[in-house]
Amino acid sequence: ATALDHGFAGVIALASIDGVVAGMALLSIGNNPDVATPYASLDDLIVHPDYRGAGIGRQLIAWLEQQMLARGITRLFLESGEGNHDAHRFFQAQGFRPVSVVMMKELHHE
Repeated sequence: ATALDHGFAGVIALASIDGVVAGMALLSIGNNPDVATPYASLDDLIVHPDYRGAGIGRQLIAWLEQQMLARGITRLFLESGEGNHDAHRFFQAQGFRPVSVVMMKELHHE
């Protein structure tokens, strides 16, 4: 894990096939002692289009889960765009479930 300036640690996982990067995942580890249950956030999961459907994403998530459990982290969060239904189905098949609503407001100078 690499410490980042804002109090989080990060993990980058790479999957390669024959020397080619087939997928990667970026995960942030929460570093807040006031939180009762340690958590991590899956910030990004990317699988090269040529390797989609081969189980790369599933394997990356499984590896990250084991890494987090070894660190005593028992919750993994992620955020996915509202209309990204393929990603939602994929993550739900990996055991993720909706637990909150994330809202955004575009800010403009007047």
